[in-house]
Amino acid sequence: ESGAEVKVTLELKDISETVSATDKALIGDKVAENVQIGIYLDVNMFKQIGNNEAVKIPELKETITIQFTVPDELLVLDGSKNRVYNIVRVHDGVATILDAKFDAETKTISFETDCFSTYALVYSDKPITGTGDLTSSVWLILVVAGFAAVSFGMKKRYFN
Repeated sequence: ESGAEVKVTLELKDISETVSATDKALIGDKVAENVQIGIYLDVNMFKQIGNNEAVKIPELKETITIQFTVPDELLVLDGSKNRVYNIVRVHDGVATILDAKFDAETKTISFETDCFSTYALVYSDKPITGTGDLTSSVWLILVVAGFAAVSFGMKKRYFN
């Protein structure tokens, strides 16, 4: 109201070495056995009015989209498997799995949230087998071979 400048900042810190045992347990209990925990993050939003001290904002009324670069050691670069990422948030003692979108071109994860606290980037790997393509190809070959056999049989029977 007085015309002071307002700054809103978002801070993401890697807390993999210092995450609390409680948050680790809540996240571990929320994910399936085949899901790996890649990195723990402390995500906070701050509001600063004028020269006053910045104040932490624990929650928002609406969601915002947060985007960050996935560390190189958590990327799959050889194409041997499909890595699926999710985000787990711990807020007020409750762990929640959030949908995440991975952009392979920019190597970034984006997700929506309205709370700020402990997060974990989690992932699971699925092998790329090519079975679907192989199955389609086999069926196509069988269909073509079937038509060829029918055509050959008809030609032999009716045109000789």
